[in-house]
Order: sequence, then structure tokens, then C-alpha cells
Amino acid sequence: MKSEKDRHATRNLRFGRMWLALLVVYLFSMPDATAQFVHPGHHVTKEDLAKIKSRIQAGIEPQKSAFDRMMAHEYLSKTYTPSNVPRIERGGGGKPNIGHGEARDDAKAAYLQAIAYNLTGDPVYAINSMRIYQAYGENLKEVTGSDSRLVIAW
Repeated sequence: MKSEKDRHATRNLRFGRMWLALLVVYLFSMPDATAQFVHPGHHVTKEDLAKIKSRIQAGIEPQKSAFDRMMAHEYLSKTYTPSNVPRIERGGGGKPNIGHGEARDDAKAAYLQAIAYNLTGDPVYAINSMRIYQAYGENLKEVTGSDSRLVIAW
């Protein structure tokens, strides 16, 4: 039988998935979602990305070498495949840690793939980023443990 904390975490996960689905529907219903949507949790603006992109294209350091290192990272493989874990359990102090590391890596990959799309214009990165989020939206069934709220928040 599930504890009250686990039931609450499962309910929060369902709410989070519903919110994400509504957000995606809202974004895709907008004529130009990228121009209108400002993510409240990230402090990288459209203007920041444009400035970084122009510095990369001009070969200005440190942006050019940082970009080259970023693009060589395994998270930016054009064939990146998410771990797609069905369950994450994360307790205090990281024990137990079931699926958390994989999900964290996939979250980083989704973010970097989106940044790479913005800097390169290559649609493969945008598709990969959406594919990672979609995989978790379809397959993640449960987030439990004493750190479950923290896991859901990132």
C-alpha cells in the first residue's frame, strides 16, 4: 500500500504532466510560439541567444570554443535516445536512486538540444528535444521517495 507521501507525489506527477500537456498545446496553437513564450524558469532570453549566436559566427572567444565543446557533448548526438524510465525513486541523500540519474541526464540533453537548435537552426535538435519530453510524458508513471517533489521541480 502506498504511503500518503507517495500518493501525493503521484498526484503531483499527474498534475505536472497535465500542465506540461496544456503548455505544449498552448504553444503549438500560437502563430509564432517561440517569439511569444518566455519561460519563467530560465534566464536565457531570445536576445541573449542572438548575441551568443552572432559571437559564435564571428569566431569570438570564449563563445566559439564553448560552443564547439558543447556541440561535441554526447547529449547533443543527433541520434540521442532518452532513457525513458517509467519510475523515478529518489530518497534523501540520494538513496535510493532509481531512474533519477537517467532522467536528469535526459533533462540536460533536452535543454542542450533546444539550445543547439536555437544556435544552429538545425531542426534535428528541436525534434530531439521534443522527443525526449514526449517520451517522459508518455511513459513516466511514478515519482516517489522523500525527494520526489525536488525531482519533479527540476
